[in-house]
Amino acid sequence: MRNILIIIIILFSINLANSRLAESIVAVVNNEIILLSELNQHIENSTSFESEKIDKKEYLTELVNLKVLEIQGKKMGIEVGEERVESIVKEIISKNGKDNFLKELENQKINEYIFKYRLKSQILQENLAQLVLKNKIVISEDEIEKYYEENFGKIEKENLINLYIFEPTDKSTIKKNIQVFIENSNEVVLQNEIRRLVDNGTLNESSKHLGFINPDKLSMEISTKLINAETDKLIGPILYDGKEQFFIIKEIIMGDSAFLEARDGIETSLFQEKSIKLLDDWFQELRDNSYISIRL
Repeated sequence: MRNILIIIIILFSINLANSRLAESIVAVVNNEIILLSELNQHIENSTSFESEKIDKKEYLTELVNLKVLEIQGKKMGIEVGEERVESIVKEIISKNGKDNFLKELENQKINEYIFKYRLKSQILQENLAQLVLKNKIVISEDEIEKYYEENFGKIEKENLINLYIFEPTDKSTIKKNIQVFIENSNEVVLQNEIRRLVDNGTLNESSKHLGFINPDKLSMEISTKLINAETDKLIGPILYDGKEQFFIIKEIIMGDSAFLEARDGIETSLFQEKSIKLLDDWFQELRDNSYISIRL
């Protein structure tokens, strides 16, 4: 009889414990749970109970959304631990100073906990985005031109040359020092090379990338020589702005100089717009395909 009583007590204790656990579960996301204690801790760390009316469902939604991202991240081999978040925060503080960091948090009306929480979510989203968006966003030239004409003005195409200008400190070494400009077409590489040659005194400060220009709008002497010149050939010396200068044409096209100058920025804007839309749709689909049970 005593043994039976002990068994009944044990079973009752187990049922009571399970009942309390069930009562403390506020959400289930796939096969993972969010406890009431987690929610209360999240709310307490995010804001003080005295400061304003607390909407527990709003804070629970934040936890659910992060949980959805974490679960998907694990499936795709992406995890963001607390150490990584702390390391990034330390780096931010090191670069900007603790006082500036705290002042920025105050300006945004958030505390350090919320900043770290959002940072973790952002890192997860950005890492997942690289995989989700890969090869899925294509920006056509027609889209870029349409955006320009809707926001800037009509595209007026004309003969243009992509032009570099050089003023060497020693004309006898010009061919050797700018050979890279003849052999290479990567604008970033060439811009860095100009900076290097100016810094070491090989070229004067007036040396630069002039961009796409209409040669007809330059002086008669320069215009005549540039119009008939070939690409990737050293042109000069030509008297320009009172000094003997050398030129290299990298490309000859029909286009609009203002459009070409704005083109990369437009492409970036269109990519960002499509990225946000695609990610919003992807995350909504991810939520829709997840088992989410709210028990608050």
